[in-house]
This record gives sequence, structure tokens and C-alpha cells, in this order.
Amino acid sequence: NWEAYWERNDPLRDVDEVAIPVLALCSQDDPVRGEPGSTLPLELFETNPHFFLLLTAQGGHCGFSAEGEGEGGPLWSHRALLEFFRSTTDFFAAEERAKQAARRRGLGGGVGARGFRHRSVSTCK
Repeated sequence: NWEAYWERNDPLRDVDEVAIPVLALCSQDDPVRGEPGSTLPLELFETNPHFFLLLTAQGGHCGFSAEGEGEGGPLWSHRALLEFFRSTTDFFAAEERAKQAARRRGLGGGVGARGFRHRSVSTCK
């Protein structure tokens, strides 16, 4: 039945266990998902440091092509995703270097260490 299906497949069921960066790419004109304010868990993106939302004005349900992009070429969304991966990798590499430097100085990076602060909701025009 429908309720059992959603109980097993609710995408937010295990959200508190996510420990890696997650990028959600959505458009405001998505005809399937509907109005972002009522269909996206915006509070999740504002409060959870692992979830990032890139909300575009246009893109439909799975389009995200830029003006002038021909068939067979990379879509704008693919380039955005690759940039997200690059930025995430760079961030983790910098964090690891900072931890190693702190260990060498005997600081340990434990309680009192500065944490990463960010705003994970972004819009594209």
C-alpha cells in the first residue's frame, strides 16, 4: 500500500545519519515537484551542514541546460555538480591539512577548535 511504500522509501527517513555533503539541484519551475516552499525541506538546508540546495529559476524537472548548449554536450547541471565535487574535495583537503598542522603544533583540534560555518542555500539566476 501507499503508506508502507513511503515508510520504506521516504527520502528524509535517515537524514540525521548523513555525514557527507549532499547537493540538491532543483528549479523553481519544476512542474512535477511543484512550489519549492511547500515541497522542499528548506529548514533542512538551512540547519544541516551536510545538505546544500542550489535552487534555479528555470530548469524544469530534469533539464538544466544553458542557452546555446547543443545536444551531446555537457549540461549546465553536470558542470555545477562537478564544481560542487571539486569544492567539496578542496574543502576536505584543506580541513585535513589544518588538522595535521594542529597535531604537529600539539593543538589536537578537539574541543574549542573552530568549526566550519556556512549557509547552504543558494539561488542561481
